Amino acid sequence: MRALPFISCITLAFAVVAGAASPVWPQIPRLVPQVPQIFEDYSSLYARIVADQRLGSPYDEGLVRNLQAHSTVEHFPDRSANPIAVLKVELLNEDGSSRMRSKYGNYPFYVVRETPSGLVLLGSMFGRTYRSAVRAGKREFFVEEHRPTDRVVQMHFRVEDSRLVNLSAPAPKSDAPIAVAAR
Repeated sequence: MRALPFISCITLAFAVVAGAASPVWPQIPRLVPQVPQIFEDYSSLYARIVADQRLGSPYDEGLVRNLQAHSTVEHFPDRSANPIAVLKVELLNEDGSSRMRSKYGNYPFYVVRETPSGLVLLGSMFGRTYRSAVRAGKREFFVEEHRPTDRVVQMHFRVEDSRLVNLSAPAPKSDAPIAVAAR
């Protein structure tokens, strides 16, 4: 009698595997909290950028110092007591050319909040230039990203709590027609 339930399970498993349609499982949203990354100082943040941008070893202190020396940092206030800093990442080759500048003139920008416990990485942006404003007490950034065929895409970001939120509409697919307003 004990062998019968075992055989039934094997038969059931075989029937499910051999079945024409695979089972459909409901989509369960992932509830992974966004844990902000905190860096002790700018050197540890630049080491992270070296790793993110695949520039070399984040343990190469000379490379990290070189990246830090060529990059620029701009500070912005918002409703928080702790300022926001935007890092325009730059690393120069021996001939003076940029290793960070893309083919279309865009650069990575890292946005952090300077706090007493360290630098909180809020997020990153990518573009040639940016403007900044405060709306409803929240810092916002408007980034111009240059793309092929002299196309410029305006990106919009806002700092909310401990993250940088991209408020831009998704970019159209490259083969999709681009709507142009008639004047």
